[in-house]
Amino acid sequence: MCYGTALRSKYPRARVLSIDTTAAKALPGVIDVFTAADIPGENKIGHLKHDQYTMIPVGGLTHYLGDAIALVAARDKETADKAAKLIQVEYEVLPHIHTIEEAAKPDAPKVFDEEEN
Repeated sequence: MCYGTALRSKYPRARVLSIDTTAAKALPGVIDVFTAADIPGENKIGHLKHDQYTMIPVGGLTHYLGDAIALVAARDKETADKAAKLIQVEYEVLPHIHTIEEAAKPDAPKVFDEEEN
């Protein structure tokens, strides 16, 4: 049996520039650490929006606090939690919307960059 946990985005809107799992993978008791790069085939599902990333890849955008960045599998919960804290993620924090009025402005940032006006 193994235990798992996810490292989740700490920013509601940011571009993931890099993910370093080296220290987490080296922790005794860690079975493996997975990122979007480890998913074979399609990394998109449509539970919130068609073709939304399951795990945010390097170069991808986070859309809310809690987007999955990496997954950890370990021999116990404490090790999984500790390993998740060792994963280093570099973000480019992007402007985000705080009010309906801000969202209604013509130049407001889009939640999904691929959306058309």
